[in-house]
Amino acid sequence: LRLQRASLVDLLETPVLFISGSDEFVLSAQQRKMLKEYVDQGGFIFAEACSQDGCNGAAFDVSFRREMEMIFDKPFQKLPPNHPVWSAEARLDPGALPEGFWLYGIDACCKTSVIYSPMSLTCRWELSKPYGAKPQYSKVVSAELDNAIKVGLNVVAYATGRELKDKLEAVQIVQSDLNRQFLERGTLTLPKIMHSGGGDETPKALGNLIEVFRRETKAMVDPKTPKLSASSPDLEKYPLVYIHGRNKFAFSQAEQDGLRNHFINGGMVLGDSICGSEEFTKSMREEFSKLFPDAKWQLLPADHPLFLKDGPGGYDLRNVSLIDPGRGDVDLAKAKREGPAEIEALEWNDRILVLFSPNDLSCAMESKHSLQCRGYVREDAFRIGINLLLYSQLH
Repeated sequence: LRLQRASLVDLLETPVLFISGSDEFVLSAQQRKMLKEYVDQGGFIFAEACSQDGCNGAAFDVSFRREMEMIFDKPFQKLPPNHPVWSAEARLDPGALPEGFWLYGIDACCKTSVIYSPMSLTCRWELSKPYGAKPQYSKVVSAELDNAIKVGLNVVAYATGRELKDKLEAVQIVQSDLNRQFLERGTLTLPKIMHSGGGDETPKALGNLIEVFRRETKAMVDPKTPKLSASSPDLEKYPLVYIHGRNKFAFSQAEQDGLRNHFINGGMVLGDSICGSEEFTKSMREEFSKLFPDAKWQLLPADHPLFLKDGPGGYDLRNVSLIDPGRGDVDLAKAKREGPAEIEALEWNDRILVLFSPNDLSCAMESKHSLQCRGYVREDAFRIGINLLLYSQLH
């Protein structure tokens, strides 16, 4: 694939874009924009410099780092020994690898979305034939070749979650049409509550959900997702609002009053914990409980109407896929379990005020589920989000 001729649709045909070179790597402004959008849509960049062993990749190394840092507005970081890429497929001890084997990454969309090796991996892959009689190498060389293979396998497993895309699957680009005109009556606008716990850490997640909701249900929706303080007088204009974050937060007295009035007037709140943050989940439960001391949080049972396809929801949520990196008994790439979605409800006076997922929806809707986050795979995250929206409009 020639990057100069590729379109975004071309790039999205592959979950991993591999870049290798020794010469200077220079992109146009349009190519930088395309690669950024590729990653925003769930793509992953895996790159190497053709260096060492008689190759000089210094020009590529400097220029590639510069281009990636320009695109993502952050520098490469040396991946720590506890990064899941070291155990996504084959367990590796990065401290035991030869000098130069270390990987560097840039985080975007709740995960490391660009991984770079300053030492050539492909030349070692070529020497590690997967079939036929294997050449006789010294133990040192054999170990180096084996490690190079494991590094490659781990990066691809980390990037894809070991889920291969069907060749016949059509590329879908989630992109809101901000120029579309809407009728005010009957149009769904979903504002986002801002707070000190990272209320806008996944800025595209909610817009992506709204666009998928429009596409799947043909509902009239506003692609814009206004940012509101819970104390804003504009809150009363919206019967439904969303909240997400990944850090501890607390509402001020004015924000508590604003939300309390929102609920008394029949309003509702939907939300999720970005990357399955325990800090944010704890704050959600505590802060919303303060509004009505007699309100109770409960985990909805799997037979709740929200989970049923023939109920007000659009999908059956009794068997969804959750990535759980906290399961230490298995490799991270295999840390997936099936079961009903976990949705908590805050109930008061026989009415649901808040529907909240303690597991991540936002990272998955922003880009793609991450092996570093406790959360749902992308497809199921959207399905859960759609059911939440449909249910909330009928209650």
